Amino acid sequence: MSGPLLIPVGHYHGTLHGEQATHLVRLGTRTVPLDDDEHATWLLAHDDQPEPSEVVSRLHRRGLLAELPAGPDQNAGFVARYRLEPLLHGLGNTPGAGAGRFRVGLPDERAGRWTGLSGSWAELGPLVYGMWRWAAASRSLAELCEATEATEASASPDALVEQAVRLAAVSVAGWTAALQPAASANLVGASAPPLPAAEPADPAGAQDPDEVLELPWFPDRPDSPTVPVPRWKTDPGHPGAAGWLFAVGHDGGPFHRPDDGSFVTHLVRVGATDHRLAAAGARVWGIVRGADPKRLWTRDAVAAAAADEGIADAATHLDDLIGRAVVLEVRPGTVQAAEFARTYRVFPLLHGLGTPEDGARVFTYGVPGRWAARSGLDSSVLWRTAGQWPTLWETLVAQAEQYRGLGVTDPTLTDPAEFLTARCFHAIRDLLEAGVAYLDVAP
Repeated sequence: MSGPLLIPVGHYHGTLHGEQATHLVRLGTRTVPLDDDEHATWLLAHDDQPEPSEVVSRLHRRGLLAELPAGPDQNAGFVARYRLEPLLHGLGNTPGAGAGRFRVGLPDERAGRWTGLSGSWAELGPLVYGMWRWAAASRSLAELCEATEATEASASPDALVEQAVRLAAVSVAGWTAALQPAASANLVGASAPPLPAAEPADPAGAQDPDEVLELPWFPDRPDSPTVPVPRWKTDPGHPGAAGWLFAVGHDGGPFHRPDDGSFVTHLVRVGATDHRLAAAGARVWGIVRGADPKRLWTRDAVAAAAADEGIADAATHLDDLIGRAVVLEVRPGTVQAAEFARTYRVFPLLHGLGTPEDGARVFTYGVPGRWAARSGLDSSVLWRTAGQWPTLWETLVAQAEQYRGLGVTDPTLTDPAEFLTARCFHAIRDLLEAGVAYLDVAP
């Protein structure tokens, strides 16, 4: 084809099936619909250059296709206009001959997750791997280059800019990141501030979070069969609720020495701060991130699970992670929980593939043609809207306002505080456990 090389812009949210199929892409802080022709062309542009057409021109005018620089003189303008959103986990390097290459991809296979997509999707050199990781905390590729130059004295500014352009092109084509318009405001805070302690619970009224309740399967039917549900699942903010544990940060993976393969550290980026974790601490952090669908992750539960995996002094490592705010302990239904929502945000990972045509209430994540994980629709709403707002609280306020506009009266959907307690804690847990999002400190 003739004309400039084009690259897709935006984070793919897939197709929502209903009375009409709706194709969605998040462009910056807006979710925009695509018609069938635009959808097919936008997807194709990841793998091949589309032929000039009215559809291509329309996508370009809408900001959903960008022109790649045709020469070095155009690089500076490109990196100033765009930023990169990493959409996978950093897996670090491995000991041995491949220690000089750093991997991005999905963690090891877990039951019901990844469906063959686990492991490395791409390998990058140390400099480019660092740029890929820190792109999420940078308002533009230009800002990313400036930050990299400050830590990499041997790299020239022009070389870094050229590297950023190449990284953008390769990452979008490989579905490991999304290109987005540059942001005007900071995306993350400098570091994670400690949360205030939750107000003490009244022991006299405290309820056991693990108590199993028999709840009606069909709430509107008096003759409904019942289903056993632990209290923490059906009433997260019950009196005496335990603190829920959440892992914080974007995984940078382990770093091993290239000469002897020895472990050096495990990096987790939180805001503008890289946390270095020892091997045992990284394993505990991974346990918290993975969660257990059948158990509430509390201090005692995580410490016990870590001890079962042979981690010595697991409780001490967990206390250290909480003290560094790489793990958060948040009690639902408290002032502390509201402060958590105002201090942190959710960053989505992977791409959305949408909902199935059969009407099942699930949302699928992965890359076009291959799904990696699924969640319920409630959790997917948080995933789809999280990139539009700077804090979790503002995300909930916007969602609640939308539900009120639709005539919904359920306070767990229309009141942000009740929304947070009744639904959002579960949604965060689901998304982190599925590996399709991470928590980060808000700007």
